[in-house]
Amino acid sequence: MPKEQLVDYALRVGYMTLLDGNIAVNGENVPVFRDGAGISSQERYIFIQSTGNTDNSIKVGKDTISLTQLTIYCKGESVDQTDIEDIAAQVLAIIEPYNGFTVPVNEYFEVKEQAVVTDVQSPVLRQDTTSPAYERNIIIEHRITHLLKS
Repeated sequence: MPKEQLVDYALRVGYMTLLDGNIAVNGENVPVFRDGAGISSQERYIFIQSTGNTDNSIKVGKDTISLTQLTIYCKGESVDQTDIEDIAAQVLAIIEPYNGFTVPVNEYFEVKEQAVVTDVQSPVLRQDTTSPAYERNIIIEHRITHLLKS
């Protein structure tokens, strides 16, 4: 099966489309990743990952409930807690701009509903005199219909 026909792949690409290049702190773009390449060199970033899919099909058609996690991470001397709060506010404004909005996906799926089910900010992960670190996890649940393609 081509990766385009996988629900989690379609959602990660959809969130990349929505977020990449659209989030900034202090005039600097916050990069968005869907794999680990390049993350270690960043002070601030957003990481998109799938956390699970559950079949929710009825007799006709195929439906899936899928969870996607957006991890916002900030570390380094120039970072403080307001950075992570600012990034999270921008992310939430993009993914929840109005009731009924859904992440865009490819021609194999239709997102019927989505909702933030978890939004948790961890306390400082590492605190020393030069490099504090903060993490915030936003988990979105999606109800997805698989579209029949010939």
